[in-house]
Amino acid sequence: MNVTYVFTATTNLSLSVQGTIHYRFTNGQQAHPDLQTNQVNYHRVASLDWGHNVVYSQWQKDENTEFIPVNSPIITGYTPDHQQSGFVPATFADPKPQFTVTYQPNVSYANINYIDATNNTKIQTQQLHGSYDQAINYNLQQTITALTKKGYTLVSSDFPTTASPTYNKATNNYTIVFNESTTQTTEHANAIEYIDYAYSNKLAIKNASIIVPVTRIKTVNNVTGKISHSPWISNDGSTKFANVTPHKITGYSPDQKLIEGKTLDPNNTDTLNVTYSPDPETINVKYLDITNGRILKTKVLTGSFGGVTTYNPKVDIANYEAQGYKLIDNEFPVEGSSYDNTNRPNHTFFIKLAKNTPGNGGNTPGNGGNTPGNGGNTPGNGGNTPGNGGNTPGNGGNTPGNGGNTPGNGGNTPGNGGNTPGNGGNTPGNGGNTPGNGGNTPGNGGNTPGNGGNTPGNGGNTSQVPSRMTLYHSQKNKTKLLPKTDEQPDDELIFAGLTSLLIAGFGITSLTRKNK
Repeated sequence: MNVTYVFTATTNLSLSVQGTIHYRFTNGQQAHPDLQTNQVNYHRVASLDWGHNVVYSQWQKDENTEFIPVNSPIITGYTPDHQQSGFVPATFADPKPQFTVTYQPNVSYANINYIDATNNTKIQTQQLHGSYDQAINYNLQQTITALTKKGYTLVSSDFPTTASPTYNKATNNYTIVFNESTTQTTEHANAIEYIDYAYSNKLAIKNASIIVPVTRIKTVNNVTGKISHSPWISNDGSTKFANVTPHKITGYSPDQKLIEGKTLDPNNTDTLNVTYSPDPETINVKYLDITNGRILKTKVLTGSFGGVTTYNPKVDIANYEAQGYKLIDNEFPVEGSSYDNTNRPNHTFFIKLAKNTPGNGGNTPGNGGNTPGNGGNTPGNGGNTPGNGGNTPGNGGNTPGNGGNTPGNGGNTPGNGGNTPGNGGNTPGNGGNTPGNGGNTPGNGGNTPGNGGNTPGNGGNTSQVPSRMTLYHSQKNKTKLLPKTDEQPDDELIFAGLTSLLIAGFGITSLTRKNK
């Protein structure tokens, strides 16, 4: 049996390790200053066997020591190939290990935006890309020249022209602004406003035209070819015709108080139409009781200017006559009245009536106001001295025996004073009156038989009415119209007063006759 003996000698070895981190761009240039890692201690055992061979154990970190990783610095536009520094185990050949972090440039973009400022739209965008910090190689002038030929005008640009720009951002934006160029010319023309005036029945009154010289600017867009125009304006800068006030026509009103001027436009040939319609009018027909000045009724007739009323007062007059009235005067025209507002003040017509006392016209019953049976004369003598017709008894009012002449002759036929012999000039035996009646119609004292001088059966004294009307008209013509009224002032008072005056006048007349 063979036995082998091994001799072993051991030695403890130690090592302090501190690495260096290098930061480099891809082109080898330093991207960031180098950094030293923290120090880490290692140990191992070296053994010498009987064959005199050195045998090493593995390096072991000392307790409580640890390598601390280092984050790679952030560099804008670049990305490191290691986010943290690595660790290389130390060896006797390289007790200070080296570690390199390499930064790659990022991809960067550049947008060249061409803007149309005329209508705020984008003409086109040129997108470029390259490595961060790399120069942007772009020929801007070529695009500007092409757009100018299309009618654009360069306004502004923020793309650098003195030095080449670089991709210094993730996205680089540049704006080139253009306007759409235009060509302008001035146009001249005449604008005409036509106005037709006509009645509502379409009958023309007048045609008018107003001519105004105008100008406008014609603009051609050199990019789109679109043509636009400014508004037509007159020499004073107006864009519309002046307003026109319609003509005034008596009795008619236009459908518009003011004709608003239309827009100045030579191509507008529309006609403005003004229509005149007859004004509404009224006619007042007043039924007047002249006995007391009272308005019995007012008939209001309505129509339009120029028309003729069809009203006929005959029916209303007949109704009043049936009530005991007598027609005195009718101012309403036989042919009817026209609505012309000119034929009389206030467009009023009076129909005048008088009221009769039933059966006697206001006279003493059966006698027309005269003494019963004698028409107001002394009974049996028609108002004359009994038996003599008002003359001195036996002489017809003349001096006894001479007919009022100087006794003897007085220039009259001898013995009779110029009168028919024996009668003082009167019909023989009656003092000049109809025989036996003092000159009155026999038995009636000069009145129409049986009526005392009144129209038979009416006693209304026809002869007295015209005198009353004459007095009314003379008074009426002196009165003035009150403002803002359609009536004559105080008609009732005027006629009441006139009635009293007439009655008083008749009384005076009777007294005068009696005194004679």
